[in-house]
Amino acid sequence: MSEPDRIAEDGADPRAAAATVALLRRTRWITISAVVLLSFQLYGNLYEEIVSNVRAIAHPVPGQLVGPLEPGSPLYFYLPWVPIGLVLVFVLTWRLRHAPRWITRRLRAACWALLLAVAVKVYLIGWVNPTARDATASAATTRDSAILWAVPNGVAILAVATALVLLVSWRTKAVDQLAEHTNSAQCAPTGGHAVSSS
Repeated sequence: MSEPDRIAEDGADPRAAAATVALLRRTRWITISAVVLLSFQLYGNLYEEIVSNVRAIAHPVPGQLVGPLEPGSPLYFYLPWVPIGLVLVFVLTWRLRHAPRWITRRLRAACWALLLAVAVKVYLIGWVNPTARDATASAATTRDSAILWAVPNGVAILAVATALVLLVSWRTKAVDQLAEHTNSAQCAPTGGHAVSSS
């Protein structure tokens, strides 16, 4: 990994601040892209939870859910946005694999949270949604399926939201530490610190 992709762990190194600024700049667009795409995913999960699913519980209509590739399918909330966003987060995590532990821990936790969200959605799409598409099912069965669907989808919402917070928080902390370094440098030109490993 090139020097600009590293964040110095030694806060006393006067080059640490410059390396941190370079890293923040180099990872800016991949982070923004990942956040935007994951926000699509979070919006889709929230819409399903508080609009589509509430309607299905209040007024169950057997077979009301359209096919997975038909117009209006919830699948379009997630394709191709979710796979691209997931790949971007993993690429970012790989690029920052030599960063201080507090950064790598956050990014790895974000990856695990996203994998959990994807696993939950695969379960819902593969095993719960078919009941909502079954026009021969009773209204009670359709309602029960919607109730069953709500809890795992809530887990997916929390997982994606957690990943977004982790994805943004390391940059926020790095910027805060740069500000502290700048203030320290103004007070004592030979001192100061940049991003620490704590």
